[in-house]
Amino acid sequence: MLTILAPQFTTAQNEGSAAFVLELPANTRALGLGNAYVLSGNNPDAIFYNPALLERATGSSFSIQRYAGAATLLSASSSINGFGFGVQAFTYAAVSADLLANPVGFGEIATDNPTAVAELITSIGYGAELFGFQIGIGAKWIQQRVGGARAAGLAADLGVAREIGFLNVGVAIQHVGPDMTVGAIDLPIPMRLGVGLSTDVEQLGPLDVALTTAVFRQHDGGIMAGGGLEVAFWPIAGRTFTGRIGGLHEPHTGKFYFTFGGAIRLDNVTADYAFQDISPAGSGHRASVRWR
Repeated sequence: MLTILAPQFTTAQNEGSAAFVLELPANTRALGLGNAYVLSGNNPDAIFYNPALLERATGSSFSIQRYAGAATLLSASSSINGFGFGVQAFTYAAVSADLLANPVGFGEIATDNPTAVAELITSIGYGAELFGFQIGIGAKWIQQRVGGARAAGLAADLGVAREIGFLNVGVAIQHVGPDMTVGAIDLPIPMRLGVGLSTDVEQLGPLDVALTTAVFRQHDGGIMAGGGLEVAFWPIAGRTFTGRIGGLHEPHTGKFYFTFGGAIRLDNVTADYAFQDISPAGSGHRASVRWR
């Protein structure tokens, strides 16, 4: 995907947030492409990126991701007739219960630390077409436990998308809500503004090729950006084999991480896998199955 913004990569300020899962890649296909969600797709995981894309999302999906054996992310989503539902459950160990003073990054969640953290996000959304645009709105219930302290909060999403020629453009503002109080600490919900651009799938000989990119401006001013290339081969109808490669810039460390992935589609069932480099802490692996 081509980028519609030319981001200036900056390291985020020393400010943590509630519900770090909201800043992580939330779709296996997107992770293989540098966390750039494919706007031309119809995966119900759209609820985690841009609710406008629920307008054409169908089916259900289940995913599991492991970060260097130290953190686990489970997620599920489903969509029908423009309505979407999603759940994310994330467990990891933080350096300190004071997440505001110790912002979390990929490296921290991939290592063993003294403070247990558990996050549960329940999301609902709706997308529809209006005047040639896809528009959508979403809401989420956020629950977090840090050590022995618990907190809960509400946040909202708003998105818009449109197909322009062979390009698909999307803009979403996500996780808009008041601070959450975890113990004696007020933690901001990690609001972000995301802009994405995807090409339609173009046929080059026996292959289908697509490009995608995304830029996220996060609540602390950090810029997360990524993109990638996807190539698919379908020797017979209903049997598709796909490879993906991408890269992701993470603002907390200022590092650029390599990603890749692949998928096998058999009729109405698709199995996906993605790899994320998070060195020196190790690597992340994500797998999902989707059915329609």
